[in-house]
Amino acid sequence: MKVIAAPTHEQGQDFVIVLVKDRVIHDPNEREALIRASQREFGRRAALMGESQRETYGPQDIVNWLEGVEFEQLPWREFSLN
Repeated sequence: MKVIAAPTHEQGQDFVIVLVKDRVIHDPNEREALIRASQREFGRRAALMGESQRETYGPQDIVNWLEGVEFEQLPWREFSLN
């Protein structure tokens, strides 16, 4: 599966933001499965961001950090997840 993600190192922490369809944020099973897959593939904590509404889901410290960051500032790239 191809994903758009932004691996990030901020405030001494490594994490990844994964861009998802907005509906994924509201589907508990799908969002949890994608968080686990992302953490396994990237080897770091993960949070999700809806592609249109920019809603977020994930660890609260990452979600809080994202509130102060512009979408365009993140280092978005395409990756393949197994």
